[in-house]
Amino acid sequence: MRASRAADLRRFEGEDYATLLTCTPYGVNSHRLLVRGMRIEYRPEVRETVVLVGDTATDALVRLAASITAGAMGTMVLFVAIVRRRREAAIPARRGAP
Repeated sequence: MRASRAADLRRFEGEDYATLLTCTPYGVNSHRLLVRGMRIEYRPEVRETVVLVGDTATDALVRLAASITAGAMGTMVLFVAIVRRRREAAIPARRGAP
């Protein structure tokens, strides 16, 4: 909405709304984004039956970072092992040479 359209923020008789007025898009002062929600009745029995399924974006990001870190560490260990074997193989050949 345009910042000058304050009519969209008016109260509605008989309705229980919460309206969030944002500063989006960032750096543009001519427009605003309105997010409107309607209050609902709280029912504690519903809260107790909610089961979280799947993962959140944070869980997925942590898993991705852990996988990348483990892969990088495994690659470094393998690289060090290969370098050490090559050095050990080269040392006896030098000792036997005149």
